[in-house]
Amino acid sequence: MKKRILIALSILILSIYTPMSSFGTPPGLIDLGTLGGDFSLAADMNEAGQVVGYSNTSSGENRAFVWENGVMTDLGTLGGSSRATAINEVGQVVGYSWTSSGERHAFIWDSTNGMRGLGTLGGASSWATDINDAGQVVGNSQIPSGDYRAFIWDSENGMRDLGKLVGNYYRAFEINEAGQVVGIIRYGQYSAFIWDSVNGMRALGYDSYPTDINEAGQVVGGSRTSSGERHAFVWENGVMTDLGTLGGDASLANSINEAGQVAGNSRTSSGEYHAFVWENGVMTDLGTLGGHRSAPLDINEAGQVVGLSRTLSGEQHAFVWDSTHGMRDLGTLGGDFSSAFEINEAGQVVGGSRTSSGEYHAFITTVSPGRSSVSNACGALDNAESSGQGNKEGIPIAKDNNGCR
Repeated sequence: MKKRILIALSILILSIYTPMSSFGTPPGLIDLGTLGGDFSLAADMNEAGQVVGYSNTSSGENRAFVWENGVMTDLGTLGGSSRATAINEVGQVVGYSWTSSGERHAFIWDSTNGMRGLGTLGGASSWATDINDAGQVVGNSQIPSGDYRAFIWDSENGMRDLGKLVGNYYRAFEINEAGQVVGIIRYGQYSAFIWDSVNGMRALGYDSYPTDINEAGQVVGGSRTSSGERHAFVWENGVMTDLGTLGGDASLANSINEAGQVAGNSRTSSGEYHAFVWENGVMTDLGTLGGHRSAPLDINEAGQVVGLSRTLSGEQHAFVWDSTHGMRDLGTLGGDFSSAFEINEAGQVVGGSRTSSGEYHAFITTVSPGRSSVSNACGALDNAESSGQGNKEGIPIAKDNNGCR
């Protein structure tokens, strides 16, 4: 699952921690380096372990990059600076770049043709947010009136407007292999939408926000309840299901895998924010690295979760969680902050960390496979105690090393 939507939020608002498990020692982080400057940020990774993002150069300009087998490659620009946002399994990269005239345009890049601008829907600006393995690109573009619309692009049909329901601001976030697109409409409040070529655009509910979609078309995110609280949800075939909380008044679902396991975070009854995994109606508190907050950003098919958490000392560290080892601290590149953004099926984790010199660099590491079912590991007692609890902002529950209550 792709977590570009949440990377900026995780860096800005999270502080997290539960005691590190004594089972299994996480491997060290590999610094991806920079393009000559003091900063690099990873945005996406594919199953081959190719990482894309952006880094500044020695002259201070931001450039999109792809990293593979220890080598960071500058993808160039359309005339100004550039940033990569997504990569598919074919190695095609999308993102956006400023042109020599100062406009921001979406691009697609591959190793044969280099960087190509995708144009706009008639306005001055566009940016690409995701690409599937068929080469369908989604993103956002200004139209001549200055309003913003979501788009889909392919090499045969070019850039097409996904249409509108209400309001004048639309953003497409992700596209799955079936060509289903999720995004938001903004008209006073946000409303999540899903689009496909048969049904067009459908709103998922007023005051809702999507974060991820799987290949079955299940959408997760957060939405306002009738009582005014914000709760995590799973939407499927027109039905939005409230995932509840961990005892507090708020939760948010951040990622969903193909088995329907959902990773998110929730406020607990004591006001802390804890990561959770929701499966078959049961929300499990993943705890922290010792501090009062944790937040997950991705879950893979093995049920391994990555994110960031506050430690006992008050630092924020990247973590990996599975039902065998519980939550493990992935450490940092020498500084006091790290966050894990994404994990693929090989157990490769990509994220970012502050270095000992105070710079911020992207990293990659590999963790051992996890177990696929939280409920199987935690057992009937955990299921009974978890029923009726929600997600993102969980209750403070004492846990054993498997992450079970």
